[in-house]
Amino acid sequence: MRTPKAWRLYLLLGVLLASAYFLFPSSMTRELLYKVVVNVVGLTTITVALVSIRIYRPVRSLPWYLFVVGLLLLVAGDAFVTISEFLGKELSFPSPADAAYLVSYPFMIAGVLIMGSSRLARSGPAGVIDSLIVATGFGLLFWIYFMEPYIVEAYAGHPSITPISIVIAIAYPLMDLLLLVVLIRTLVVSVNRPVSYYLLGAAFGTLLTSDVVWTVAQAVGSRQIANLVDLGFLLFFSLFGATTLHPSMSTLFEPVLRVEARLTRRRLALLAGASLMAPAVLALQAARGETINAPLFVAGSATLFLLVVARMAGMMRARERAANRERVLRRAGAALAASQDREDLHEATLEAAIELLGSKTAVVMSLWVGPAEGMQEAATTGEATGASFAVGDLPEEAQARFSEERSLRVKPDDANFTLGVLEQNSKAREFFVVPLRVRDEITGAVVVLGRAPLPQESQNALEALGAEIALALENLQLLEEVRQTSVMKERQRLSHEIHDTLAQGFTSIVMSLSAAQLAYPEMFSGSSPAQRHLELARRTARESLAETRRLVWALRPEALDRHPLPQALEGLAEEWSGRTCIEARSSVTGVSRQLLPETEVALLRIAQEALANVHKHAGAEQVVLTLSYLEGLVALDVSDDGVGFDPDSPKAGVRPQDAGGFGLLSMRERVEQLGGSLSVESTLNGGTTLAATLPTSLAPSGQNQRTREREAVEETR
Repeated sequence: MRTPKAWRLYLLLGVLLASAYFLFPSSMTRELLYKVVVNVVGLTTITVALVSIRIYRPVRSLPWYLFVVGLLLLVAGDAFVTISEFLGKELSFPSPADAAYLVSYPFMIAGVLIMGSSRLARSGPAGVIDSLIVATGFGLLFWIYFMEPYIVEAYAGHPSITPISIVIAIAYPLMDLLLLVVLIRTLVVSVNRPVSYYLLGAAFGTLLTSDVVWTVAQAVGSRQIANLVDLGFLLFFSLFGATTLHPSMSTLFEPVLRVEARLTRRRLALLAGASLMAPAVLALQAARGETINAPLFVAGSATLFLLVVARMAGMMRARERAANRERVLRRAGAALAASQDREDLHEATLEAAIELLGSKTAVVMSLWVGPAEGMQEAATTGEATGASFAVGDLPEEAQARFSEERSLRVKPDDANFTLGVLEQNSKAREFFVVPLRVRDEITGAVVVLGRAPLPQESQNALEALGAEIALALENLQLLEEVRQTSVMKERQRLSHEIHDTLAQGFTSIVMSLSAAQLAYPEMFSGSSPAQRHLELARRTARESLAETRRLVWALRPEALDRHPLPQALEGLAEEWSGRTCIEARSSVTGVSRQLLPETEVALLRIAQEALANVHKHAGAEQVVLTLSYLEGLVALDVSDDGVGFDPDSPKAGVRPQDAGGFGLLSMRERVEQLGGSLSVESTLNGGTTLAATLPTSLAPSGQNQRTREREAVEETR
């Protein structure tokens, strides 16, 4: 049953059985045999449908059971006719078979209506008007050429005619007309049509064609044409059986997105043909000299005219709404681009969302910020709930769609983060979520809680707004990074300036005074008049040098302002792990001690860049930062278990991130400027280890002897 070719084999079998009808000579035996074949195929189709319902477990099984009941009634009516002919009994009109046939129609029509309610309830009014135009046009044609001539003329004045037979005679074409209207409504509007959708449409189209053939046969009194109805029933059962065997039958009645009907070329041609049906039929009847039913044509033409006017008015309103949405999005883009902080951005976002959706559709509109693993409500048009939102709160299918940065619809019952909101908004029926993507990462979402599913045009507008919000967020991040970079560079510049001027000057003063004490010890004796002034000068120079070093220390990165280097690295690993969901830990070996500011800043920056490279390129699950205090050296190792790379490759030192970050070459230059070294060990699929080693002091090379002047300077540290 689950084989993909099962539906094709079933349909092929039905076509072959129908073709075999023409291979046998015409006789009563052949006609009776094929009636039996049709009954057998009908019962087989019912069995196949029931088994398929159990196997595929469709989203909605009720319409399938309604179809099965309708099929069963058709088979029962046909079996009654077959048995009567086999026994040689002549059936009167109406018969129990007619009752079975007519009762089957409401069940099948109900099934199609349920499909319409599932797949079409979210379509706009344009789709409804289009289907009414087509149904009215073709319904008028059907009435004139099948209702009037083949009922009124065929049964009027018949000696055996009775009121009940007139009702039954009229009921047949009315049921066909109703089924035709329902099918047109479904075929014209529905979108995202699976294979089973077309098979089901072909099956009911075959059934309607068979009914028309039977009506014509009754009117012209042709038994040969009437017998072809059995072939129509055979193809109908075969197509329906193929429909139930196709795997897509499980999603045939699944709700689809609300889509406003677009006026494509095919749709325009269909609507034009249906609209011209009344004058075309009128002209044809006038040319043939037939009796014209003036009230019918007036009513049909007026209905078509009003429907066309309504369709045009709807198109004008749709164009006005589109122009208004475009204006709102332009204003929102300008306001978002001008946002100087996140509060301005949040306010502009909510104002634009309110203008786009209004209060009739949306209950609450919220902006959530943060990584996909844990977003927080940043701004909302309703009451703040303090709720958090994570991808794990969504159904599995929605999680996959969210990870692909695609908008999604979520039922409130399927999302854990909606509980607080739902307590305040009992009318909420659906969430619409637009992920916000900044620099290839999910950094937030726009969430709309609506009373009803949003129209497709509103969804598109929200997606466009989401793109503008994401761009504004990225701009704010860039501005913040520029500010931080500017501050950092200014701090570094001031630090270097102070170190190279004031600190060196005070150091020189202290060294000069110490040298003078060695050269002229009598000036620093207690009996010398200059001793007090010289000692004051040296003490003042030492205090100023210490204050200068504190200023240099204060100009370091903020993480090093608050914590020593080991704790700064630990905080960096914890923050990075929470943001990327990659396990990261930091460890320290050796005895921790104070390092020069330049050394600590360099190690912190290298750790930051190395973690950024791991996130972008390594595909790792675990990262370890190891800070090792050695004798005269300090080393930082960053190891990951990612995919690795070939460090000997000419492009190994020039990674894609070098354009906007430090990269391996820049890290190596930074380390070498401080007298250290940087090495990278990596193998494909074997992880990567980056090791940076720096001296704990920046003493010039070649100075191996400690002078008394140097000892005097180090006393100030």
